[in-house]
Amino acid sequence: MRIYGLTDVGRVRSNNQDTFDFCEYDINCCYAVVCDGMGGHAGGNIASETATEAIRQTISDAYETFGRDRDICKLLELSLEKANDSVFARSIAEPDLKGMGTTAVISFYIDEAMYVAHVGDSRAYIFSDGHLVPVTRDHSIVQEMIDSGEITPDEAENHPYRHVITRALGIMNGVAVDSSRLDGYSNETVLLCSDGLTTMVSVEEIEQVLKTEAPENVCEKLVALANEHGGKDNITVVIMVNDSEGGAEA
Repeated sequence: MRIYGLTDVGRVRSNNQDTFDFCEYDINCCYAVVCDGMGGHAGGNIASETATEAIRQTISDAYETFGRDRDICKLLELSLEKANDSVFARSIAEPDLKGMGTTAVISFYIDEAMYVAHVGDSRAYIFSDGHLVPVTRDHSIVQEMIDSGEITPDEAENHPYRHVITRALGIMNGVAVDSSRLDGYSNETVLLCSDGLTTMVSVEEIEQVLKTEAPENVCEKLVALANEHGGKDNITVVIMVNDSEGGAEA
């Protein structure tokens, strides 16, 4: 498994509140995470950094003890719950950080099986047979409106509430986490990203980059495209490529 990641402040924001992380524990076990923080000039980046650190700690501690038959969905849910606790506790302890929060999306690979878990609107996709397949559903007002039939996906792209999320880590003392095993996709490329990519770059453009660029160039190319289209938010992209070369790069 090769992992590549890149984050960029974009062309409008003054600071970068996105964070990404990854860890390769052995040749058959690794994970990657993207967090998109919110909450004031400093709060957002502190929330996302606190969350990624808590996630790494929880998964690393578990790796030392879990057997290969461990419930990975439960592990990922636990890691996001611990991250929620860490961000929430810090926001209570430090008044300047009150109200901060962050999205999070994790992809975890172990023994030829792939799992995802998320909170918020940072996304995971599978790139399979030349097509980008979403494997997470946004926790957002607009997604709820789509699900209820109130608006169409096309209308959602320009809806004034498209950035309003319904779940985030650290906002409350407790969080609901969605997780799943991606059966049938263990050998495909996984893309994780913050909404700074998906609001600026179309699915078709992302697919074209994944089709034509070498894996080590994909993140840089997608970030550049988002900036070319306006770069209105921080942009973070991580890809996990399942092949025989190994290695991880940031």
